[in-house]
Amino acid sequence: MRRRLAIISVGFFLLSEAVTAPSFASDLHVPSPYATIQDAISAATDGDTIRVAPGNYFGPFDFVGKRIHVVATEGPEHTILSNESLGSVVLFQSGETREAILEGFQVTSGSGSLVVNTLYGGGILVRGSSPTLRSNIIISNTADHGGGIACIEGSSPLIRENELLLNGTTHGNSMPSIGGAIYIEGSSPIIEDNRIDDNQASAFGGGIASDAASTATIRGNVLRANRAGPGSSKGGGIGCRGPSSVLIVGNQFIGNAGDIGAGLFVGSGATATVRENVFETNVTNVVGGGIALVGDAASTIDGNTFAKNKAQQGLGIYTQESDARIIGNTISHHNNSNASGAGIACARSSRVKIIGNTITENSSSVGAGIWVVEDSDVEIERNWILRNVTIHEGAGLYVHNAAATIVGNHIVANGTRRSGGGGIFLSLADSILASNTIAANAAYAPFPEDSVGGGVYMFDSNVEIVNCILWDNTADTSSQIWRFAGSLNVHDSLVEGGWPGDGNFESDPRFADLGAADTRLRCDSPCVDRGTDAAPLILATDADGDPRRIDGDGDQQPMIDIGADEMRPEVAARFGTVNASAGYLARVLRVNGGSGDHERVVTVPVRSSLVISILAPPAGPDPASFVLYAWPTTPDAATVSLQPRGLGTSGLPTPLNAGSANQPKTVWNNLGYRQRLGRPDLESSPAPSTILDRPTGIGYSVTFTLQGFIADLASEADGPLSLTNAVVVHVVD
Repeated sequence: MRRRLAIISVGFFLLSEAVTAPSFASDLHVPSPYATIQDAISAATDGDTIRVAPGNYFGPFDFVGKRIHVVATEGPEHTILSNESLGSVVLFQSGETREAILEGFQVTSGSGSLVVNTLYGGGILVRGSSPTLRSNIIISNTADHGGGIACIEGSSPLIRENELLLNGTTHGNSMPSIGGAIYIEGSSPIIEDNRIDDNQASAFGGGIASDAASTATIRGNVLRANRAGPGSSKGGGIGCRGPSSVLIVGNQFIGNAGDIGAGLFVGSGATATVRENVFETNVTNVVGGGIALVGDAASTIDGNTFAKNKAQQGLGIYTQESDARIIGNTISHHNNSNASGAGIACARSSRVKIIGNTITENSSSVGAGIWVVEDSDVEIERNWILRNVTIHEGAGLYVHNAAATIVGNHIVANGTRRSGGGGIFLSLADSILASNTIAANAAYAPFPEDSVGGGVYMFDSNVEIVNCILWDNTADTSSQIWRFAGSLNVHDSLVEGGWPGDGNFESDPRFADLGAADTRLRCDSPCVDRGTDAAPLILATDADGDPRRIDGDGDQQPMIDIGADEMRPEVAARFGTVNASAGYLARVLRVNGGSGDHERVVTVPVRSSLVISILAPPAGPDPASFVLYAWPTTPDAATVSLQPRGLGTSGLPTPLNAGSANQPKTVWNNLGYRQRLGRPDLESSPAPSTILDRPTGIGYSVTFTLQGFIADLASEADGPLSLTNAVVVHVVD
């Protein structure tokens, strides 16, 4: 009985504590009744909010481990924290958590706190703590490491929606060595949605520096005009050194500068996942305008946009002794006639995978698309390498004293202005070229020299070319392939002009639209189902993500197509030309059933016919019928042409007229035919010409939409409606 009473007594005591000692959060105000912010912090308890009125306040300010919210009532333009003496302005060094919040202040004129002979965190020092820093302006602070903020000794702060400006230098008088705006050492901060502008570090990480076993998340920030240097410096926007692992997602790197990696530098032992960022107008006189990867530990560069960056090597991306994966990026409009590797440069024993990128409209001295040198070994797969230009060799792809596996790429409309290799240049390079489309590339040379190898140029290399298309490449001599020394084996390929080798042939490959650098195959291409399973390195998908073995010709035997594209019978968007005999070309949709992918534009002169070919799907359902609707998008209505059912060729309409007579009216729409699928009764609806009334000299937009109705004749059941992609027709004088 005593034991039982004792237990009841203890329970009653605890309940009494809960009832008689409640805890309530309080608001504390500065400057009244608390004269200083530090006085208010000393008086506060966990959960309290300190509300600070506008004014200038002099620190340092130390949160002393408390879970409190210190907020400026009128924002950072009116509430300024500074330090009259040497040291950091704000300190978190007592194990603070995310509930310790600094919000809405301007933090300025700090000079850092001394930790083992190094000044850290000019504006804010976070040491072994994880506070929240939100909506502050952190400006004109200096330190050795982290002019604006330093995160060290296992800190995990949330740094969100701040502006970090002019840190690391006070009007150019002094600079920290590392991390102009933010320095990270052995910590895991989340840095998101901040503006990080015009900060500077003398050696490393003008905007942000990640160092020494850090695992930062850097997301959604704008890093603009940050600088590393002068001198030998790395990472104008962000610099990462090993062993650290950094996630860099959805940021904008604009106009940053540094010697190695003007936008981003990832160094020895570091790993970065760099996804969906924009790198534009970053500038270096050395290497890596957008990104430099030097000895990194298998970084991934995925889904980013690179444009108009500057460097001597690797204006978009530079790799050196790197094991990176460069996947699904758009790399365009880099221009330096004296540079090497305007798009991607792989140097000094790099082992890089370059997969699924669009590399277009870059120019340099050599290797405008991709430049591979110095014992590198690179896998180049399923890329679109288009319209790149060099002064010298290798406009699309340049490989020298290195090895490359080149599989499933569209290498189209690149041009070199001297010597050879408009598409690909191989020198002292052992390479496999499998399932590529190499078309419309050109090599030019100034008189009296001759250009050679518009498609592929080989010098003292051992090369196998298999399952490839080489078509419409131009040069003075050997337009498709030129070889000097080394060994070459070409087989099972389509080569314009023919080429010795098993399975080679010559025939128009019937691209969708070669003039627009669209080298996908039409459904009537001779390359469909003609590839060989003996081809090495058959990939699972093509550059569009389509499976590489599809039964394209309806013989129930799926085979790989020759070239980089696998023609899908159910994809409707296949282009040809319209009215070529009339002296002009226009893009036109060729339909072979099923669903399309996206809108296309056709430009047709007035008083001319637009012809759309409707082709039977080689491996599609049987029977299949098609309906064509036409109507203008803007600005006026027009009579709709409803074409009869069935396959074949139709003129829509004849002629296209831009006269002023017969103001058109909308007399038809396609909603009624969507109510009943299967086999609509269309034969009772003739196909009259459509008059497009538009003043002379003004373009007219008309949308043609093709719809396939599929019926099961045996059961007479309604079939599924298959809607293709639209064609927008611009009618012009």
